[in-house]
Amino acid sequence: MTMRGAARLTWPLAFRWLHDALLEDSLERAERVCDSELRTPANWSRYVRLLRFLRRSYPNITSST
Repeated sequence: MTMRGAARLTWPLAFRWLHDALLEDSLERAERVCDSELRTPANWSRYVRLLRFLRRSYPNITSST
């Protein structure tokens, strides 16, 4: 991936971490469907929890309007 513009800052600081958490959550849900028992539940880091809190608190901050 070649990052340009704002992505040079937003990808390493925010979206990379949120992307990883999303993938872990998706795999956890798939495991629940297939096995119905989680061996190791995914835990979000403090940084991911902070980013998710900020996203909920300021939903219009990333809108393109």
